[in-house]
Amino acid sequence: MHIIRSEQIAFFFDDLILKFARQIFPDMKAAHAEAVAGGTDTAWLARLTDCINEAHAYGFTQDRDIISFVELSLSLGGDFMRQNDVHQLLTDQSITPHERMGRMLLALT
Repeated sequence: MHIIRSEQIAFFFDDLILKFARQIFPDMKAAHAEAVAGGTDTAWLARLTDCINEAHAYGFTQDRDIISFVELSLSLGGDFMRQNDVHQLLTDQSITPHERMGRMLLALT
């Protein structure tokens, strides 16, 4: 039996997030060219990684919900989720994360 330490799990999780960020990078860069202007690809990738981590913190695990969260963050600003009504929706545990995202998209787009 192998024992996996929490540090190893964290490393694998961080690696998965980075791989996902790299996967969505071209589409996000093309869709949000104004946000990328003047920044390096490394900085842009770090921003995507931060957005993905924030999405996970709100319970989003499905790729499409994470991508929607990233899109909203890039379109509305990195602190959009701190608006009172948005924050209440994001933290509403009475509905699933996917349903929260659907309601948020209806409200914000």
